[in-house]
Amino acid sequence: MKTAGELGWPHICCFAHALHNSVSRSFQDIEVSNLIQKIQKCRSLVKHFRSSPKQFNILIEMQKKLHLSQVKLDTRWDSTYDMIERLITNKSPIVNLTLEKRS
Repeated sequence: MKTAGELGWPHICCFAHALHNSVSRSFQDIEVSNLIQKIQKCRSLVKHFRSSPKQFNILIEMQKKLHLSQVKLDTRWDSTYDMIERLITNKSPIVNLTLEKRS
């Protein structure tokens, strides 16, 4: 970049660098930071059920007990929206499992 300036060429921003800076600034926003923390909590909840066949089967049984469709939870990197949507769909079974576990 310094050499280009010394040659009198116009300064052209690197798109990747500009994108990185704008994304980095947005993560400093408190609301975005809170959203990211909530998404991470959702991911860890889904991973709990995905990593243990026993817990996964318990969730499926609770879905059946509540007469809901048996929907698998997912954490693929490109499906954050789908993950949150499935968690919302499975809110009742997850809450019931949590209440059963407490008692």
